[in-house]
Amino acid sequence: YVGLAGAILPSEDDEPGASPASGRRLAGGAPGVTTGFCPVSLAGQIDFANTCYSLFGTQRTSTNKRTISENDPWTVFGNTYTATLIASYEADSFAITSTTGYLNWHEEYIKSDALPITEQTAVLDQKTWQISQDFQIASTGKRKLDWMAGIYLSCANIDNPTYTQAPIQNGNFIAKNDADTRTIQGYLQLDYNISPQFTITAGARYLHEYNSKVGGTWKDVNQNWIVDDGDITQAFLDDSITQDALTWKVGLNYRPTPRTLIYGSVTHGFKSGGYIAPSVATNTNQLLPYKGEHIYAFELGWKQSLLNDAINFTTSVFYYKYKDLQTNQQQLVGNLNINRFANVPHAN
Repeated sequence: YVGLAGAILPSEDDEPGASPASGRRLAGGAPGVTTGFCPVSLAGQIDFANTCYSLFGTQRTSTNKRTISENDPWTVFGNTYTATLIASYEADSFAITSTTGYLNWHEEYIKSDALPITEQTAVLDQKTWQISQDFQIASTGKRKLDWMAGIYLSCANIDNPTYTQAPIQNGNFIAKNDADTRTIQGYLQLDYNISPQFTITAGARYLHEYNSKVGGTWKDVNQNWIVDDGDITQAFLDDSITQDALTWKVGLNYRPTPRTLIYGSVTHGFKSGGYIAPSVATNTNQLLPYKGEHIYAFELGWKQSLLNDAINFTTSVFYYKYKDLQTNQQQLVGNLNINRFANVPHAN
């Protein structure tokens, strides 16, 4: 069997919420006058209660959390192209499947902060492409031991230059980011059917990944929207990281009846680390990579079908324990509120 699927997704044109930069000074400020920092801003939160003021002495007035811009909402334009090629061969006891994928994504957006007098406006033009290949071989039919094994490879590139106008910094800034990712993974899953009612599942995946980044921020002295000899380098990074991780899952499924499933599982998962691409970086430390995220997940659940599948009932209890949780954070750099991606050491 060979199948080909492709898609040109509709163009996107919308106006999501404004930037969370929404005031960072205490009341009493005036244009050019520095007052103490607002506790909400220092905590890295959005000022939905409208207690903070900008450096120019202005304040948000809207309480709408989805469209918080009073003066200049975000505008987004995007196009996506995808293609998938699937080839498979099935024998009496096993099946081989090859899946090849391609993605090309282009997005442009203009965003401003949520203040009556704009402190910061950014124009971003992001291009992403990815090609992936998965080879899989698996047993067919219900046997005492069912199995599946495979290898996955992926190559991706992100190029997202940003131009930022920041009146409070008395200048405009150019950020360039060229990031590459190369991934190879191998995986294996075994399902041992102890009886028609009990099945033990065990699986593992090994990941090896290479990430690289070349980019930085320049102050656009000539204000010509390109980096040239007259511009001032604020931050620059030419770096790479290599990541290796072994993830796994162990689970038990119990089917007392054909329409009842009781299950439990313990899983160790991993999300790759990488590089951030801030619209404005004032020093190279802001461009350093964030670490990979680990999770240990414990889950017990029950699924039940009733009245000939007219009603489906599902319930579960679970506990997640994270190490180096990846999350968006706000960082105050001078007079700018910088959104960055970083790690929280522990989370439950």
